[in-house]
Amino acid sequence: MNIREPRKAARLTQIEVAQRTCISRMRISLAECGYVNLTQDELAAIQTVIAEEPTRRANKIREAFTDGEVLARG
Repeated sequence: MNIREPRKAARLTQIEVAQRTCISRMRISLAECGYVNLTQDELAAIQTVIAEEPTRRANKIREAFTDGEVLARG
């Protein structure tokens, strides 16, 4: 499975995915280049991070408005 396209579509870096999944950035890079196959557990973890990203971003935006950060910057 190609994970590069959905990762980029979610606007996530390899480092962000690595940090959130505890999979090394190097392993993610090697998988994206086709040099290693990820385990089913690794793929599931990455898919979860990618699927949750829109909600995470929306929550950050909502928090910024709630905290007045966006309004204060004007």
